[in-house]
Amino acid sequence: RKVAEEWHVLDQERKNGYMEKSAKLSEAFKIEFSAYKQTEAWKKYCQENAKLQAKQLLKKLMRTKMANAPKKPQSAYGLFYSESMPHVLEENKGTAVSELRKIVQQKWQECASTRRDEFEIEANRLRQEYNKQVAEFKRSLSYSQYVQAQAKLKEREKFGFDNGGSPSKPPTPFSLYAEDHKQKVEPGSGPQESRRTLLQRYLRAPLKEKKQYEEKARVLKRKWSEEMRAKKEGDGSQNMHMLRGQKNDFQLENDIYLSGVPKKPPGNAFKLFVHETRNAMPLPKEDKERRQAIESLKKDWTKTDLATKYRYAVRVKEIKAKWKEDLRLRLSAQSIFPSKSKRLQKDPRLNFPEKPQGMPIIPPRPMELFAKTKMGTAKGNKAVQALWRKMSDTQKRLFEDQTRELKEKYNMEMRKFRESEEGQEYLARMREVSSRNRLVRAKDSFLAGTPKKPNEALGKFIEAKVEEVGNQHSGVSGRELRKILVDMCEVLDEVGRAPFKEEEAHTEKEE
Repeated sequence: RKVAEEWHVLDQERKNGYMEKSAKLSEAFKIEFSAYKQTEAWKKYCQENAKLQAKQLLKKLMRTKMANAPKKPQSAYGLFYSESMPHVLEENKGTAVSELRKIVQQKWQECASTRRDEFEIEANRLRQEYNKQVAEFKRSLSYSQYVQAQAKLKEREKFGFDNGGSPSKPPTPFSLYAEDHKQKVEPGSGPQESRRTLLQRYLRAPLKEKKQYEEKARVLKRKWSEEMRAKKEGDGSQNMHMLRGQKNDFQLENDIYLSGVPKKPPGNAFKLFVHETRNAMPLPKEDKERRQAIESLKKDWTKTDLATKYRYAVRVKEIKAKWKEDLRLRLSAQSIFPSKSKRLQKDPRLNFPEKPQGMPIIPPRPMELFAKTKMGTAKGNKAVQALWRKMSDTQKRLFEDQTRELKEKYNMEMRKFRESEEGQEYLARMREVSSRNRLVRAKDSFLAGTPKKPNEALGKFIEAKVEEVGNQHSGVSGRELRKILVDMCEVLDEVGRAPFKEEEAHTEKEE
Protein backbone atom coordinates (compact mmCIF):
# COMPACT_ATOMS: atom_id res chain seq x y z
CA ARG A 1 0.00 0.00 0.00
CA LYS A 2 2.82 2.39 0.84
CA VAL A 3 4.46 1.76 -2.52
CA ALA A 4 1.13 2.45 -4.28
CA GLU A 5 0.70 5.71 -2.34
CA GLU A 6 4.21 6.82 -3.25
CA TRP A 7 3.55 5.97 -6.93
CA HIS A 8 0.37 8.11 -6.95
CA VAL A 9 2.20 11.18 -5.60
CA LEU A 10 5.15 10.70 -7.98
CA ASP A 11 5.49 13.36 -10.72
CA GLN A 12 4.74 12.41 -14.33
CA GLU A 13 8.33 12.79 -15.53
CA ARG A 14 9.68 10.16 -13.14
CA LYS A 15 6.71 7.89 -13.93
CA ASN A 16 7.56 8.11 -17.64
CA GLY A 17 11.15 7.11 -16.88
CA TYR A 18 10.04 3.98 -15.05
CA MET A 19 7.52 3.17 -17.82
CA GLU A 20 10.24 3.42 -20.50
CA LYS A 21 12.52 1.13 -18.50
CA SER A 22 9.62 -1.35 -18.06
CA ALA A 23 8.86 -1.27 -21.81
CA LYS A 24 12.52 -2.07 -22.65
CA LEU A 25 12.57 -4.98 -20.18
CA SER A 26 9.26 -6.23 -21.61
CA GLU A 27 10.64 -6.21 -25.16
CA ALA A 28 13.75 -8.11 -24.06
CA PHE A 29 11.53 -10.63 -22.23
CA LYS A 30 9.36 -11.19 -25.31
CA ILE A 31 12.43 -11.93 -27.45
CA GLU A 32 13.83 -14.37 -24.88
CA PHE A 33 10.48 -16.03 -24.26
CA SER A 34 9.77 -16.51 -28.01
CA ALA A 35 13.18 -18.22 -28.30
CA TYR A 36 12.44 -20.37 -25.25
CA LYS A 37 9.14 -21.51 -26.82
CA GLN A 38 11.11 -23.26 -29.57
CA THR A 39 12.96 -25.50 -27.05
CA GLU A 40 12.06 -29.04 -26.00
CA ALA A 41 11.73 -27.94 -22.37
CA TRP A 42 8.76 -25.69 -23.25
CA LYS A 43 7.06 -28.45 -25.27
CA LYS A 44 7.49 -30.87 -22.38
CA TYR A 45 6.03 -28.30 -19.99
CA CYS A 46 2.99 -27.83 -22.28
CA GLN A 47 2.40 -31.58 -22.46
CA GLU A 48 2.64 -32.03 -18.69
CA ASN A 49 0.41 -29.00 -18.13
CA ALA A 50 -2.18 -30.39 -20.58
CA LYS A 51 -2.21 -33.74 -18.77
CA LEU A 52 -2.59 -32.07 -15.38
CA GLN A 53 -5.45 -29.83 -16.52
CA ALA A 54 -7.17 -32.75 -18.27
CA LYS A 55 -6.92 -34.83 -15.09
CA GLN A 56 -8.45 -32.03 -13.00
CA LEU A 57 -11.26 -31.37 -15.50
CA LEU A 58 -11.99 -35.10 -15.76
CA LYS A 59 -12.41 -35.25 -11.97
CA LYS A 60 -14.82 -32.32 -12.19
CA LEU A 61 -16.77 -34.11 -14.93
CA MET A 62 -17.00 -37.23 -12.77
CA ARG A 63 -18.32 -35.14 -9.86
CA THR A 64 -20.91 -33.25 -11.89
CA LYS A 65 -22.11 -35.62 -14.62
CA MET A 66 -21.43 -39.06 -13.09
CA ALA A 67 -22.67 -38.37 -9.55
CA ASN A 68 -25.77 -40.55 -10.11
CA ALA A 69 -23.86 -43.41 -11.78
CA PRO A 70 -24.37 -46.81 -10.13
CA LYS A 71 -21.54 -47.98 -7.87
CA LYS A 72 -19.52 -51.04 -8.84
CA PRO A 73 -20.56 -54.19 -6.95
CA GLN A 74 -18.27 -56.06 -4.62
CA SER A 75 -16.56 -59.27 -5.70
CA ALA A 76 -16.91 -62.53 -3.81
CA TYR A 77 -13.78 -61.74 -1.80
CA GLY A 78 -15.06 -58.20 -1.18
CA LEU A 79 -18.29 -59.56 0.33
CA PHE A 80 -16.29 -61.98 2.50
CA TYR A 81 -13.97 -59.14 3.54
CA SER A 82 -16.89 -56.90 4.58
CA GLU A 83 -18.40 -59.72 6.63
CA SER A 84 -15.19 -61.00 8.26
CA MET A 85 -13.31 -57.74 8.95
CA PRO A 86 -15.41 -56.61 11.98
CA HIS A 87 -14.85 -59.97 13.75
CA VAL A 88 -11.13 -59.97 12.92
CA LEU A 89 -10.85 -56.41 14.21
CA GLU A 90 -12.61 -57.35 17.44
CA GLU A 91 -10.31 -60.34 18.00
CA ASN A 92 -7.07 -58.46 17.15
CA LYS A 93 -7.36 -55.05 18.74
CA GLY A 94 -4.31 -52.85 18.33
CA THR A 95 -3.03 -54.77 15.27
CA ALA A 96 -1.98 -52.81 12.16
CA VAL A 97 -4.39 -52.65 9.20
CA SER A 98 -1.94 -54.44 6.89
CA GLU A 99 -1.74 -57.37 9.33
CA LEU A 100 -5.54 -57.48 9.63
CA ARG A 101 -5.81 -57.74 5.86
CA LYS A 102 -3.38 -60.66 5.82
CA ILE A 103 -5.50 -62.45 8.43
CA VAL A 104 -8.64 -61.97 6.31
CA GLN A 105 -6.80 -63.24 3.21
CA GLN A 106 -5.69 -66.33 5.14
CA LYS A 107 -9.26 -66.97 6.27
CA TRP A 108 -10.47 -66.64 2.67
CA GLN A 109 -7.95 -69.25 1.51
CA GLU A 110 -9.05 -71.59 4.31
CA CYS A 111 -12.77 -71.01 3.61
CA ALA A 112 -14.78 -74.08 2.52
CA SER A 113 -15.79 -74.35 -1.14
CA THR A 114 -19.51 -74.41 -0.30
CA ARG A 115 -19.12 -71.16 1.64
CA ARG A 116 -17.16 -69.61 -1.22
CA ASP A 117 -19.89 -70.62 -3.67
CA GLU A 118 -22.43 -68.67 -1.59
CA PHE A 119 -20.33 -65.52 -1.93
CA GLU A 120 -19.83 -66.17 -5.66
CA ILE A 121 -23.60 -66.52 -6.22
CA GLU A 122 -24.28 -63.30 -4.31
CA ALA A 123 -21.52 -61.48 -6.24
CA ASN A 124 -22.99 -62.66 -9.58
CA ARG A 125 -26.44 -61.44 -8.54
CA LEU A 126 -25.06 -58.03 -7.61
CA ARG A 127 -23.10 -57.88 -10.87
CA GLN A 128 -26.24 -58.59 -12.94
CA GLU A 129 -28.15 -55.86 -11.10
CA TYR A 130 -25.25 -53.47 -11.66
CA ASN A 131 -25.19 -54.23 -15.40
CA LYS A 132 -28.91 -53.43 -15.65
CA GLN A 133 -28.43 -50.18 -13.74
CA VAL A 134 -25.48 -49.22 -15.97
CA ALA A 135 -27.48 -49.91 -19.16
CA GLU A 136 -30.31 -47.72 -17.83
CA PHE A 137 -27.91 -44.97 -16.73
CA LYS A 138 -26.21 -44.88 -20.16
CA ARG A 139 -29.54 -43.89 -21.66
CA SER A 140 -29.74 -40.80 -19.45
CA LEU A 141 -29.01 -37.24 -20.59
CA SER A 142 -26.24 -36.71 -18.02
CA TYR A 143 -24.24 -39.67 -19.38
CA SER A 144 -24.63 -38.37 -22.95
CA GLN A 145 -23.29 -34.97 -21.84
CA TYR A 146 -20.43 -36.68 -20.01
CA VAL A 147 -19.40 -38.67 -23.12
CA GLN A 148 -19.40 -35.53 -25.29
CA ALA A 149 -17.45 -33.49 -22.74
CA GLN A 150 -14.93 -36.32 -22.24
CA ALA A 151 -14.37 -36.58 -26.01
CA LYS A 152 -13.59 -32.86 -26.23
CA LEU A 153 -11.34 -33.09 -23.20
CA LYS A 154 -9.34 -36.01 -24.60
CA GLU A 155 -8.87 -34.22 -27.91
CA ARG A 156 -7.60 -31.11 -26.13
CA GLU A 157 -5.25 -33.25 -24.08
CA LYS A 158 -3.76 -34.90 -27.18
CA PHE A 159 -3.03 -31.61 -28.92
CA GLY A 160 -2.14 -29.70 -25.76
CA PHE A 161 -4.00 -26.85 -24.09
CA ASP A 162 -1.23 -24.44 -25.18
CA ASN A 163 0.68 -26.16 -27.94
CA GLY A 164 4.40 -25.54 -27.47
CA GLY A 165 6.30 -23.70 -30.18
CA SER A 166 3.22 -22.25 -31.89
CA PRO A 167 3.97 -19.34 -34.27
CA SER A 168 3.26 -15.90 -32.81
CA LYS A 169 0.21 -14.08 -34.09
CA PRO A 170 0.96 -11.56 -36.87
CA PRO A 171 0.92 -7.83 -36.02
CA THR A 172 -1.87 -5.47 -37.08
CA PRO A 173 -1.30 -2.59 -39.56
CA PHE A 174 -1.17 -0.11 -36.68
CA SER A 175 1.42 -2.25 -34.82
CA LEU A 176 3.66 -2.20 -37.90
CA TYR A 177 3.23 1.58 -38.20
CA ALA A 178 4.04 2.08 -34.49
CA GLU A 179 7.18 -0.07 -34.80
CA ASP A 180 8.47 2.09 -37.69
CA HIS A 181 7.59 5.49 -36.12
CA LYS A 182 8.29 4.94 -32.41
CA GLN A 183 11.61 6.84 -32.68
CA LYS A 184 9.76 10.00 -33.76
CA VAL A 185 7.84 10.26 -30.47
CA GLU A 186 9.14 12.85 -28.00
CA PRO A 187 11.47 11.26 -25.40
CA GLY A 188 10.23 11.28 -21.79
CA SER A 189 6.59 10.46 -22.57
CA GLY A 190 5.30 7.18 -21.12
CA PRO A 191 4.26 4.09 -23.13
CA GLN A 192 0.55 4.94 -22.92
CA GLU A 193 1.09 8.54 -24.02
CA SER A 194 3.42 7.38 -26.81
CA ARG A 195 0.86 4.85 -28.07
CA ARG A 196 -1.89 7.46 -28.02
CA THR A 197 0.29 9.88 -30.02
CA LEU A 198 1.17 7.19 -32.57
CA LEU A 199 -2.49 6.23 -32.96
CA GLN A 200 -3.45 9.83 -33.71
CA ARG A 201 -0.66 10.06 -36.29
CA TYR A 202 -1.72 6.77 -37.87
CA LEU A 203 -5.32 7.99 -38.22
CA ARG A 204 -4.07 11.16 -39.92
CA ALA A 205 -1.60 9.28 -42.17
CA PRO A 206 -2.16 9.27 -45.98
CA LEU A 207 -4.38 6.51 -47.37
CA LYS A 208 -1.58 5.20 -49.60
CA GLU A 209 0.73 4.70 -46.60
CA LYS A 210 -2.04 2.91 -44.65
CA LYS A 211 -2.66 0.54 -47.57
CA GLN A 212 1.03 -0.41 -47.61
CA TYR A 213 0.88 -1.43 -43.93
CA GLU A 214 -2.42 -3.27 -44.48
CA GLU A 215 -0.90 -5.25 -47.36
CA LYS A 216 2.17 -6.08 -45.27
CA ALA A 217 -0.05 -7.24 -42.38
CA ARG A 218 -2.11 -9.37 -44.81
CA VAL A 219 1.05 -11.11 -46.10
CA LEU A 220 2.24 -11.81 -42.54
CA LYS A 221 -1.19 -13.17 -41.57
CA ARG A 222 -1.22 -15.50 -44.60
CA LYS A 223 2.23 -16.78 -43.68
CA TRP A 224 1.13 -17.30 -40.06
CA SER A 225 -1.96 -19.26 -41.22
CA GLU A 226 0.20 -21.56 -43.35
CA GLU A 227 2.60 -22.18 -40.45
CA MET A 228 -0.29 -22.95 -38.10
CA ARG A 229 -1.85 -25.34 -40.65
CA ALA A 230 1.46 -27.14 -41.12
CA LYS A 231 1.92 -27.42 -37.37
CA LYS A 232 -1.59 -28.79 -36.82
CA GLU A 233 -1.12 -31.36 -39.58
CA GLY A 234 2.20 -32.42 -38.04
CA ASP A 235 0.69 -32.74 -34.55
CA GLY A 236 -2.32 -34.57 -35.98
CA SER A 237 -0.19 -37.15 -37.82
CA GLN A 238 1.73 -37.92 -34.60
CA ASN A 239 -1.40 -38.48 -32.51
CA MET A 240 -3.85 -39.71 -35.14
CA HIS A 241 -3.59 -43.39 -34.17
CA MET A 242 -4.24 -42.50 -30.52
CA LEU A 243 -7.23 -40.33 -31.43
CA ARG A 244 -8.68 -43.02 -33.65
CA GLY A 245 -8.56 -45.49 -30.79
CA GLN A 246 -10.17 -42.95 -28.50
CA LYS A 247 -12.92 -42.21 -31.00
CA ASN A 248 -13.69 -45.90 -31.25
CA ASP A 249 -14.20 -46.00 -27.48
CA PHE A 250 -16.58 -43.03 -27.65
CA GLN A 251 -18.38 -44.61 -30.60
CA LEU A 252 -18.89 -47.74 -28.50
CA GLU A 253 -20.35 -45.67 -25.66
CA ASN A 254 -22.63 -43.83 -28.08
CA ASP A 255 -23.77 -47.15 -29.53
CA ILE A 256 -24.78 -48.26 -26.04
CA TYR A 257 -26.57 -44.96 -25.43
CA LEU A 258 -28.37 -45.06 -28.80
CA SER A 259 -29.20 -48.78 -28.69
CA GLY A 260 -32.61 -49.40 -30.23
CA VAL A 261 -32.70 -46.18 -32.27
CA PRO A 262 -33.76 -46.95 -35.88
CA LYS A 263 -30.86 -46.81 -38.33
CA LYS A 264 -31.06 -43.98 -40.88
CA PRO A 265 -31.92 -45.33 -44.36
CA PRO A 266 -30.03 -44.54 -47.60
CA GLY A 267 -30.48 -40.92 -48.71
CA ASN A 268 -31.23 -41.44 -52.43
CA ALA A 269 -31.99 -44.10 -55.04
CA PHE A 270 -28.34 -44.70 -55.96
CA LYS A 271 -27.33 -45.24 -52.33
CA LEU A 272 -30.16 -47.75 -51.90
CA PHE A 273 -28.95 -49.52 -55.05
CA VAL A 274 -25.39 -49.63 -53.62
CA HIS A 275 -26.70 -50.85 -50.26
CA GLU A 276 -28.66 -53.73 -51.78
CA THR A 277 -26.01 -54.63 -54.37
CA ARG A 278 -23.19 -54.73 -51.79
CA ASN A 279 -25.29 -56.05 -48.91
CA ALA A 280 -23.49 -59.38 -48.77
CA MET A 281 -20.08 -57.76 -49.28
CA PRO A 282 -19.60 -54.23 -47.84
CA LEU A 283 -17.48 -51.55 -49.52
CA PRO A 284 -13.67 -51.74 -48.98
CA LYS A 285 -12.17 -49.54 -46.26
CA GLU A 286 -9.15 -48.44 -48.31
CA ASP A 287 -9.84 -45.16 -50.15
CA LYS A 288 -8.49 -46.27 -53.52
CA GLU A 289 -10.36 -49.61 -53.57
CA ARG A 290 -13.50 -47.89 -52.27
CA ARG A 291 -13.42 -45.31 -55.09
CA GLN A 292 -12.95 -48.05 -57.69
CA ALA A 293 -15.90 -50.03 -56.29
CA ILE A 294 -18.16 -46.93 -56.32
CA GLU A 295 -17.14 -46.08 -59.90
CA SER A 296 -18.02 -49.63 -60.97
CA LEU A 297 -21.42 -49.34 -59.25
CA LYS A 298 -22.05 -45.97 -60.96
CA LYS A 299 -21.48 -47.62 -64.35
CA ASP A 300 -23.97 -50.39 -63.44
CA TRP A 301 -26.43 -47.72 -62.28
CA THR A 302 -26.25 -45.79 -65.58
CA LYS A 303 -27.02 -49.00 -67.48
CA THR A 304 -30.19 -49.60 -65.39
CA ASP A 305 -33.51 -48.80 -67.11
CA LEU A 306 -35.66 -45.83 -66.03
CA ALA A 307 -38.47 -47.91 -64.54
CA THR A 308 -36.05 -49.63 -62.15
CA LYS A 309 -34.50 -46.29 -61.15
CA TYR A 310 -37.93 -44.88 -60.47
CA ARG A 311 -38.87 -47.89 -58.31
CA TYR A 312 -35.72 -47.30 -56.25
CA ALA A 313 -36.64 -43.62 -55.83
CA VAL A 314 -40.16 -44.49 -54.64
CA ARG A 315 -38.81 -47.10 -52.24
CA VAL A 316 -36.43 -44.52 -50.76
CA LYS A 317 -39.40 -42.26 -49.97
CA GLU A 318 -41.34 -45.11 -48.38
CA ILE A 319 -38.34 -46.27 -46.31
CA LYS A 320 -37.69 -42.70 -45.13
CA ALA A 321 -41.34 -42.26 -44.11
CA LYS A 322 -41.27 -45.53 -42.15
CA TRP A 323 -37.96 -44.56 -40.52
CA LYS A 324 -39.38 -41.19 -39.42
CA GLU A 325 -42.42 -42.90 -37.90
CA ASP A 326 -40.25 -45.47 -36.07
CA LEU A 327 -38.01 -42.67 -34.83
CA ARG A 328 -41.03 -40.70 -33.61
CA LEU A 329 -42.31 -43.71 -31.68
CA ARG A 330 -38.83 -44.27 -30.25
CA LEU A 331 -38.55 -40.67 -29.06
CA SER A 332 -42.03 -40.77 -27.59
CA ALA A 333 -40.97 -43.77 -25.48
CA GLN A 334 -37.67 -42.19 -24.32
CA SER A 335 -37.74 -41.03 -20.72
CA ILE A 336 -35.11 -38.33 -21.40
CA PHE A 337 -37.61 -36.38 -23.58
CA PRO A 338 -40.66 -36.18 -21.29
CA SER A 339 -42.11 -32.98 -22.76
CA LYS A 340 -41.90 -34.32 -26.31
CA SER A 341 -43.36 -37.72 -25.36
CA LYS A 342 -46.35 -36.06 -23.65
CA ARG A 343 -46.95 -33.86 -26.66
CA LEU A 344 -46.85 -36.85 -28.99
CA GLN A 345 -49.15 -38.93 -26.79
CA LYS A 346 -51.75 -36.12 -26.62
CA ASP A 347 -51.76 -35.53 -30.38
CA PRO A 348 -55.33 -36.44 -31.48
CA ARG A 349 -54.40 -36.73 -35.16
CA LEU A 350 -54.24 -40.21 -36.70
CA ASN A 351 -51.38 -41.66 -38.74
CA PHE A 352 -52.02 -42.63 -42.33
CA PRO A 353 -51.88 -46.39 -43.00
CA GLU A 354 -48.93 -47.90 -44.84
CA LYS A 355 -49.36 -48.37 -48.56
CA PRO A 356 -50.10 -51.99 -49.56
CA GLN A 357 -47.52 -53.87 -51.58
CA GLY A 358 -49.94 -54.31 -54.51
CA MET A 359 -50.76 -50.59 -54.83
CA PRO A 360 -49.54 -49.06 -58.13
CA ILE A 361 -46.86 -46.36 -58.01
CA ILE A 362 -47.66 -42.90 -59.43
CA PRO A 363 -45.62 -42.47 -62.65
CA PRO A 364 -42.94 -39.76 -62.82
CA ARG A 365 -43.25 -36.55 -64.81
CA PRO A 366 -41.15 -36.06 -67.99
CA MET A 367 -38.46 -34.02 -66.22
CA GLU A 368 -38.26 -36.58 -63.41
CA LEU A 369 -37.59 -39.31 -65.98
CA PHE A 370 -34.90 -37.11 -67.51
CA ALA A 371 -33.39 -36.51 -64.04
CA LYS A 372 -33.06 -40.28 -63.51
CA THR A 373 -30.92 -40.51 -66.66
CA LYS A 374 -28.59 -37.77 -65.34
CA MET A 375 -28.30 -39.21 -61.82
CA GLY A 376 -24.63 -39.33 -60.83
CA THR A 377 -23.56 -36.84 -63.51
CA ALA A 378 -25.60 -33.67 -62.80
CA LYS A 379 -25.06 -32.10 -59.38
CA GLY A 380 -28.33 -30.93 -57.87
CA ASN A 381 -31.82 -30.09 -59.16
CA LYS A 382 -30.76 -26.73 -60.58
CA ALA A 383 -28.24 -28.41 -62.89
CA VAL A 384 -30.90 -30.90 -64.08
CA GLN A 385 -33.40 -28.08 -64.71
CA ALA A 386 -30.80 -26.15 -66.71
CA LEU A 387 -30.10 -29.23 -68.88
CA TRP A 388 -33.84 -29.80 -69.36
CA ARG A 389 -34.37 -26.23 -70.58
CA LYS A 390 -31.56 -26.60 -73.13
CA MET A 391 -33.20 -29.69 -74.69
CA SER A 392 -35.17 -29.40 -77.92
CA ASP A 393 -38.93 -30.09 -78.13
CA THR A 394 -38.26 -33.35 -80.00
CA GLN A 395 -36.02 -34.65 -77.23
CA LYS A 396 -38.55 -33.61 -74.57
CA ARG A 397 -41.35 -35.35 -76.48
CA LEU A 398 -39.60 -38.72 -75.99
CA PHE A 399 -39.87 -38.38 -72.20
CA GLU A 400 -43.44 -37.05 -72.47
CA ASP A 401 -44.46 -40.14 -74.50
CA GLN A 402 -42.88 -42.43 -71.87
CA THR A 403 -44.80 -40.59 -69.15
CA ARG A 404 -48.05 -40.92 -71.08
CA GLU A 405 -47.58 -44.68 -71.50
CA LEU A 406 -46.72 -45.09 -67.82
CA LYS A 407 -49.76 -43.02 -66.80
CA GLU A 408 -52.15 -45.14 -68.92
CA LYS A 409 -50.70 -48.29 -67.35
CA TYR A 410 -51.00 -46.72 -63.89
CA ASN A 411 -54.69 -45.79 -64.43
CA MET A 412 -55.54 -49.32 -65.50
CA GLU A 413 -53.72 -50.89 -62.52
CA MET A 414 -55.26 -48.34 -60.14
CA ARG A 415 -58.76 -49.19 -61.39
CA LYS A 416 -58.14 -52.87 -60.57
CA PHE A 417 -56.67 -51.94 -57.18
CA ARG A 418 -59.77 -49.88 -56.23
CA GLU A 419 -62.03 -52.81 -57.08
CA SER A 420 -59.97 -55.27 -54.99
CA GLU A 421 -60.79 -55.97 -51.34
CA GLU A 422 -57.36 -54.74 -50.17
CA GLY A 423 -57.74 -51.50 -52.11
CA GLN A 424 -61.23 -50.79 -50.79
CA GLU A 425 -60.09 -51.35 -47.20
CA TYR A 426 -57.02 -49.11 -47.66
CA LEU A 427 -58.95 -46.27 -49.33
CA ALA A 428 -61.69 -46.40 -46.69
CA ARG A 429 -59.08 -46.08 -43.96
CA MET A 430 -57.41 -43.16 -45.82
CA ARG A 431 -60.77 -41.34 -46.05
CA GLU A 432 -61.41 -41.89 -42.36
CA VAL A 433 -57.95 -40.62 -41.31
CA SER A 434 -58.16 -37.60 -43.65
CA SER A 435 -61.60 -36.66 -42.32
CA ARG A 436 -60.49 -37.01 -38.70
CA ASN A 437 -57.31 -34.96 -39.25
CA ARG A 438 -59.22 -32.21 -41.10
CA LEU A 439 -61.64 -31.99 -38.18
CA VAL A 440 -58.75 -31.78 -35.68
CA ARG A 441 -57.01 -29.05 -37.71
CA ALA A 442 -60.26 -27.09 -37.97
CA LYS A 443 -60.79 -27.29 -34.19
CA ASP A 444 -57.21 -26.20 -33.56
CA SER A 445 -57.58 -23.26 -35.96
CA PHE A 446 -61.08 -21.93 -35.19
CA LEU A 447 -62.08 -23.30 -31.76
CA ALA A 448 -58.83 -22.78 -29.85
CA GLY A 449 -60.30 -20.01 -27.66
CA THR A 450 -63.65 -21.70 -26.99
CA PRO A 451 -64.41 -21.85 -23.23
CA LYS A 452 -64.41 -25.38 -21.81
CA LYS A 453 -67.68 -26.95 -20.65
CA PRO A 454 -67.88 -27.04 -16.84
CA ASN A 455 -67.70 -30.38 -15.06
CA GLU A 456 -70.99 -31.97 -14.00
CA ALA A 457 -71.73 -33.08 -10.45
CA LEU A 458 -70.19 -36.49 -11.15
CA GLY A 459 -67.01 -34.81 -12.44
CA LYS A 460 -66.85 -32.59 -9.34
CA PHE A 461 -67.27 -35.64 -7.10
CA ILE A 462 -64.52 -37.57 -8.94
CA GLU A 463 -62.24 -34.52 -8.80
CA ALA A 464 -62.70 -34.22 -5.04
CA LYS A 465 -62.41 -37.93 -4.16
CA VAL A 466 -59.90 -39.29 -6.68
CA GLU A 467 -56.83 -38.77 -4.52
CA GLU A 468 -58.39 -40.24 -1.38
CA VAL A 469 -59.81 -43.31 -3.14
CA GLY A 470 -56.61 -43.72 -5.16
CA ASN A 471 -54.57 -44.01 -1.95
CA GLN A 472 -56.97 -46.68 -0.66
CA HIS A 473 -56.78 -48.70 -3.93
CA SER A 474 -53.12 -48.24 -4.89
CA GLY A 475 -52.88 -51.28 -7.22
CA VAL A 476 -55.98 -50.45 -9.30
CA SER A 477 -55.82 -49.11 -12.89
CA GLY A 478 -57.29 -45.74 -13.86
CA ARG A 479 -60.36 -47.27 -15.53
CA GLU A 480 -61.17 -49.45 -12.52
CA LEU A 481 -60.65 -46.48 -10.19
CA ARG A 482 -63.17 -44.44 -12.20
CA LYS A 483 -65.73 -47.27 -11.97
CA ILE A 484 -65.30 -47.33 -8.17
CA LEU A 485 -65.83 -43.56 -7.98
CA VAL A 486 -68.94 -43.72 -10.24
CA ASP A 487 -70.44 -46.44 -8.02
CA MET A 488 -69.70 -44.37 -4.92
CA CYS A 489 -71.43 -41.35 -6.49
CA GLU A 490 -74.52 -43.39 -7.47
CA VAL A 491 -75.12 -44.64 -3.90
CA LEU A 492 -75.02 -41.09 -2.51
CA ASP A 493 -78.32 -39.63 -1.33
CA GLU A 494 -79.56 -36.11 -2.15
CA VAL A 495 -77.84 -34.66 0.89
CA GLY A 496 -74.51 -36.13 -0.15
CA ARG A 497 -74.88 -34.86 -3.75
CA ALA A 498 -76.02 -31.38 -2.75
CA PRO A 499 -72.53 -29.77 -2.33
CA PHE A 500 -71.41 -30.95 -5.78
CA LYS A 501 -74.64 -29.78 -7.46
CA GLU A 502 -74.28 -26.38 -5.79
CA GLU A 503 -70.69 -26.12 -7.10
CA GLU A 504 -71.91 -27.06 -10.60
CA ALA A 505 -74.66 -24.42 -10.50
CA HIS A 506 -72.19 -21.79 -9.26
CA THR A 507 -69.80 -22.60 -12.12
CA GLU A 508 -72.61 -22.34 -14.73
CA LYS A 509 -73.64 -18.94 -13.30
CA GLU A 510 -70.08 -17.65 -13.61
CA GLU A 511 -69.90 -18.84 -17.21
